[in-house]
Amino acid sequence: MAISEITFPLFTLRRGRAQKGMALDKIEVKCYSGHTYAQRPIAFSWQDEEHKISRIEKEWLEPGKKCFSVTTEDEKLFELCYNEAQDQWWLIN
Repeated sequence: MAISEITFPLFTLRRGRAQKGMALDKIEVKCYSGHTYAQRPIAFSWQDEEHKISRIEKEWLEPGKKCFSVTTEDEKLFELCYNEAQDQWWLIN
């Protein structure tokens, strides 16, 4: 069992599609990697702030993706998806 810290580009998405004119952000994702890589996120940096995840509300699989609905320590709700083919994390707000 290992904890990995990886930097991935992040695109802000709405309903799974990047919106024209939206800014591209970069984040660092700390994730737990046990029997598979990116098993679950632990924390991420977004907008120059580190967000520690207090709980995972829901997780699901989509073709080629692992998605998580998470609540941060400051009670903000985010959806994060890890795209395995692109090796990138995506934030869906």
